[in-house]
Amino acid sequence: MRTISLGGALASVVAGLVLFAGPAAATPATAVTLLLRENYDFSTIDWAASAPISGQGSWRKGLLTFHGGQGNPNWAGMIKTTLTSSAGSFDMTFQGRGDGTTGAFSGTWDISRGTGAYAGIHGTGTWYEDDSAQPGIVVFPCEGQVHFD
Repeated sequence: MRTISLGGALASVVAGLVLFAGPAAATPATAVTLLLRENYDFSTIDWAASAPISGQGSWRKGLLTFHGGQGNPNWAGMIKTTLTSSAGSFDMTFQGRGDGTTGAFSGTWDISRGTGAYAGIHGTGTWYEDDSAQPGIVVFPCEGQVHFD
């Protein structure tokens, strides 16, 4: 006669449930607003964001690539940045277009590769340049959606 202990049976059931459940699902996409600030000399100042990121801190620019100019007032580019707070950090990439005749500068952004409280973060949205808020300071309002894996 074969006997199974209650502990062994319970362990088998738990193991089966873990296999059945699989990985956790991503959180639903949630609206977010980020504001990045820099000086007119292109040095970064700070950033702040609404929930679900709810953070503030410093940011730094990494890879910058731009194309255009040379008699053409229109140009396009990409800037890779890292935003850091006391809760962690995440990468934010900006794609944009500029119009040298009107001064308009705007585009899209995406967020990836978070650490700490931002682990598993992903997001997308739009941004524009606003240099009317404070003399000598440029603000980049970023509206969009984020979720966590």
